[in-house]
Amino acid sequence: MDRRRAARNRISQLEIKLLRKKAQLEQEVAGYLDDLRQASTDHFSESGDSALDALGDQEIADIVEMRALELKQVAEALERIKDKGFGTCEGCGRNISLTRLAVLPATPYCTHCQDEVERQARGEEHYAENWECVTEPEPE
Repeated sequence: MDRRRAARNRISQLEIKLLRKKAQLEQEVAGYLDDLRQASTDHFSESGDSALDALGDQEIADIVEMRALELKQVAEALERIKDKGFGTCEGCGRNISLTRLAVLPATPYCTHCQDEVERQARGEEHYAENWECVTEPEPE
């Protein structure tokens, strides 16, 4: 029973961490979007080097895209906490170690499945002859 209580407490701590991260990301995205809006109005009022301005705008847009993706991942993790699926790997269905969740609380995958997802994203073949290595539980 104490182990379950400790796990619930740890998940509560991770939820607080995720909520803080969500608020931080929302604030960052809003600030960057304000910067982009301001830059677009400045383009019409100033006659500066538009190529340099466009490069800066693209960098800001890229940052907004990355932060928005991170915000989506955090929101999905908070939803998994609400639905009691937090800490379960979406790839193999096994538990994600608390150590991994402490470092990457928004992760939906254990390390084995994350490696496989990344290999697939790079277009690499799976190195193992079967999926057993992907479904082995992570040590806790």
